[in-house]
Amino acid sequence: MVRRRASLRRWVTALALLPLAPSPVLADPVEVRTQLLPEKTVVHSPLELRIEVMHPTWARPRWEPPHFEGFWPERLTTQGARIGSHPVFLRKTVFRRALFPTRPGRLEIPPSELRYEDPDGTEQTLPVPGARVRVDPLPDSGRPPGFSGVVGDVEIQAEFIRNPVARGESVRLLVEVYGHANLWNVEASALGLDFEPEFEVFPARPRLHVGEHQGRITVRRTLVWDLVPLRGGVIEVPSVEIPYFDPGRGAFRIARSDPLRLEVVASASRLGARSPFDRRTASAPPSWTGGAVVLLWVLACGAAGLFLVRWARRNTERLRRPVRPSPKAALETARAHLGSAEFPRLLADAIRAGIAARHRIEVSGLTTEEIEARVADPEAVRLLTSVDRIRFARDPTPADSLLASVARYTEE
Repeated sequence: MVRRRASLRRWVTALALLPLAPSPVLADPVEVRTQLLPEKTVVHSPLELRIEVMHPTWARPRWEPPHFEGFWPERLTTQGARIGSHPVFLRKTVFRRALFPTRPGRLEIPPSELRYEDPDGTEQTLPVPGARVRVDPLPDSGRPPGFSGVVGDVEIQAEFIRNPVARGESVRLLVEVYGHANLWNVEASALGLDFEPEFEVFPARPRLHVGEHQGRITVRRTLVWDLVPLRGGVIEVPSVEIPYFDPGRGAFRIARSDPLRLEVVASASRLGARSPFDRRTASAPPSWTGGAVVLLWVLACGAAGLFLVRWARRNTERLRRPVRPSPKAALETARAHLGSAEFPRLLADAIRAGIAARHRIEVSGLTTEEIEARVADPEAVRLLTSVDRIRFARDPTPADSLLASVARYTEE
């Protein structure tokens, strides 16, 4: 009865608004189109797959993506806009993926499926046509030594976190490689850095961030070192370089950072003398009056009341937090998506659910490095690292073997 009333209300609303909305009318309830840009590219250069859906507002389409054989997919934001002058009659929804070809040749994107609701609220399916693209190999001429397969638009930046630094103390060096490119596999060896004999070197775990800027996918790879200078004075660190292929110009190029200069002083006391802030001179103690004492008492009462309000809110939020997901349920969800682009993310969620159940902490929003710093669980860190390698480094480790390891971890 409820569904019948909702269906009747949708039809009445559509008929009432039809003469008021000069919007285009679809030949079918839902229309879908596949677009792949550009139609020709080179290996590792990102493509944009667009699934454009024209539909009434009540259809609420959901796209079921296929398995992208020969591509490394990354999700982009879904775009939406209304068509015509009335906001409730017709809309356009665009599902998007960034695809990185992993081999040359003529690659195909298989057909997929779109799910939507009819005016009665019943789920319907609509086939989504596939696409194909020609992928050319990278040229051999002009390939610089040390080329590691980076393709796209690349920039690089290097900086010391502190400068100057006292001799014997450590200083952190950050090298960020970023741009519209496949930077998942960039390692320190590809940069050609040599810190000896000026520093004692302690490399840290690299960080990776995948985002989106102006409709294009962006990748930022951050390499970190903790360096201990072995001598005083000024130490020169040359420019950091990374060769890459620029598909816009069709040529190999080299991204370079600015050279760095680190000043190493003899002791930490020398650093204080270089502070640009003047030391404050001691002032005479103030003479307190009765009014000042009353004011301080009022401020203390206000601070205590503010603390109690925040404490009450924080504990109320804790009581309202949802129950942690079951590790077994998360594992079964990942198992159901084996072979899809969502499998690595769902498998990582299952591992995090197992960590939360074992150690009684919330780790859903933490990175692998942050989890390793909080809990002593080498097996969990190893599993999360393996999932990251499957996702970013295209590691050949069989997914079935990794799934079995995660199952053993969540069942213990």
